[in-house]
Amino acid sequence: MGVTVYSIVASVIFFNIALVSAFIMRRSSTFVARHTVSFLLLMVLLGIVRLLTPIDFDKAYVVRSYQVIPMIEDFINQPIVGSYTFGSLLLLVWLAGTVTFIVRDMIIQIRFIHASRNYPPSDRRDLLDLAGEYGSNFGLLVSSSISRPYTAGLFRPVIYLPDFELPEEQWRTILRHEVQHIRSHDEVKKLFFLAIQALFWWNPLAHISRKEIDTILELQCDAKVTAGMSNEEVDAYLDLLRTLKERKAESRIPVGASTMVWDQKELEARFAALQNACSLSKKRTSVVLYILLLSLFLLSYFVIVQPAGFASEHEIMDGISATEHFHMDAFAGKTSDMYILCENGEYYLYMNGERVNLILEEQLQVPPFNSLPIIGG
Repeated sequence: MGVTVYSIVASVIFFNIALVSAFIMRRSSTFVARHTVSFLLLMVLLGIVRLLTPIDFDKAYVVRSYQVIPMIEDFINQPIVGSYTFGSLLLLVWLAGTVTFIVRDMIIQIRFIHASRNYPPSDRRDLLDLAGEYGSNFGLLVSSSISRPYTAGLFRPVIYLPDFELPEEQWRTILRHEVQHIRSHDEVKKLFFLAIQALFWWNPLAHISRKEIDTILELQCDAKVTAGMSNEEVDAYLDLLRTLKERKAESRIPVGASTMVWDQKELEARFAALQNACSLSKKRTSVVLYILLLSLFLLSYFVIVQPAGFASEHEIMDGISATEHFHMDAFAGKTSDMYILCENGEYYLYMNGERVNLILEEQLQVPPFNSLPIIGG
């Protein structure tokens, strides 16, 4: 067991497969309503664990790549100037892109902090009293400069609320929604995917995942907020989301913030999931699905892709001569006395009725073995 460049590549591949699978399932509002979004979050979590544990087991099944990986290796090892290769150039570009994305996010965050300090605060005692019902582990800022509710802040989260009139029950629902984001530590989850986006900026899926994880987390928050609500209360919740969507979007928010309403497509997905949840009675994911998901996760550690190539006739015959003390001229003109026997999936070379050596499957493609009869294959 160990870590190699190929096990790292395998971990990235399986991480992407987990993300794509979760995002495809997320688009089925019926699936989300019936099985809850927790199953999708578990799938994403396992993908993250797989990414962070690129382990290569000794008993792993090796998928041999005869063309793609060897071709990539030849390209990255191609020298440019002196000892510098295309691989070192690509690594520099990769690091430069990662630093660029990190700096960009830091600039956005600094600009938001500077702008939020100039927000004119509003003395809304009614909202402060309502917020007090949910504890004191967060700050609250109400201002006319804020257009829609959102939550931001990693160590000391702050709920930002717009200064306009709504019924008390709707304000209570908004606060419950934003407090749920804090309790679920959604800020941490979003910051992790910001790091994934910065690290794999060249991968389109890394950019898509940021938006998709926002939608999944909003779906989870909606499910927790509306748990136990009647159909009429869920309809009122949807009406509140529509009301907030009609307001002008915030021009500047911090990276990783949880906004109650932001994107129209995201809102449509949430509407569909909540409406289906009201019409479906079964909302628990089958145990079989969890077992299948965990099984696939564990099996992924036993699959690895590695480069492979065909040995030349000279290399094969030299190898046999060295290991079995045969000479090259012993095979000259005597292929009629040779054959290959397949036993339990392995191939053995026989000469004059005696076993000579084990033959690898890829060696069957080169002379003289590609002209020998195979018995039992």
